[in-house]
Amino acid sequence: MKQRLITGMGYVAALVAFFLLKIYLPYPWNFLSFDVLLWLFSVVGTYEMLRALGGKMTAAERVIVLLFSVFYIPAYDVSVYAVHYDRLSVMGVSFFLVSLVLFALLVVQYEKTSLESVGCSLLACVYPTLFVGTIVLCNHLTEYSALALLFVFVISPCADSLAYVFGISLGRKFPRKMSPHISPKKTVVGCVGGIVGGVLGALVLFFLYHLAVGDALPYENLWIYLLIGAGASLFTEFGDLVESAVKRKEGIKDMGNILPGHGGILDRIDGTMYAAVFVYAVFYILIGINIL
Repeated sequence: MKQRLITGMGYVAALVAFFLLKIYLPYPWNFLSFDVLLWLFSVVGTYEMLRALGGKMTAAERVIVLLFSVFYIPAYDVSVYAVHYDRLSVMGVSFFLVSLVLFALLVVQYEKTSLESVGCSLLACVYPTLFVGTIVLCNHLTEYSALALLFVFVISPCADSLAYVFGISLGRKFPRKMSPHISPKKTVVGCVGGIVGGVLGALVLFFLYHLAVGDALPYENLWIYLLIGAGASLFTEFGDLVESAVKRKEGIKDMGNILPGHGGILDRIDGTMYAAVFVYAVFYILIGINIL
C-alpha cells in the first residue's frame, strides 16, 4: 500500500509539472512540452502491448508498431505547426499509412505473416498510440486546451476513487456484477459511484478553473461540466474493462511493472485514454457551435 501511494504521488507530481510547463511556457512550447509526457505514455504503453501480444506478431510487425509509437506524436507536431495540416487528418492519414505497411507484410512476408498477427499489430497501433493521440488533440485545442486536459486527468481518478469506495462500502448490499466474466470485482453500484465521482470532480473543476482564470462564474455552463464529468466517468470505467479484457485474454495480471504498486503505464492510463475520447468530442462540438 505504501509503495502504491508513493508511486501514485510521483505520477501526480509528473502530471502537475508538465501541466505547469503547458501553462507558463511561451507558444508553441507550452503545447509541445506536454506532448513530451504523452509521447512517453505512447512509447512505454506500446512496449507493454508488445510484451502482452508480441508472441502473436512477427519481428517485422513488432518493429513497425514500435516505430509508429515513436514517430507518431513528433510527426503530428511537425505536420500541425510546420506544415499546418488539419489535426484530425494527420491522425487518420498516419493510421492509414501504418495499416498499408502492415498489410503489405501479408505479401512481402507471406510465410511468416498471418491475419491474426496483422490484427494484433493494428490493435497495438490503436491501443495505446491513437488513444494517446486523442489526449494530444485535447492538448492542441485552439481554445480551452488546459481545461480539457484537466477534465481528462482529474475526472478519471475521481471516478476510480468513488467507484472503489462505493464498491467496498455497498458491494455486499448490492452485489450485482457489472461484467463478471471480465472483472468479477467490479459491481454496478461501483459504476454508480464512479459517475458520482466524475460529477463531483467536474463540479470542483468548475469553481477552481473559473476562480483561477479570474472569470465570473458562468452558472449557465455548469450543466456542461456535469455532463462531461458523468460521460467521462462512464468512458473511464469502460476503458478499465477493455484493459481487463485484454489482460484476461492474454492471461496476465499487469501490463507492465514500471509503476510499482500500479503495474504498467497502461494500467494507470487505461480509463484516462477512453475519457479523453469523450472529452475531446464534447469540446470539439461545443467550441464549433460557440457554446463554451
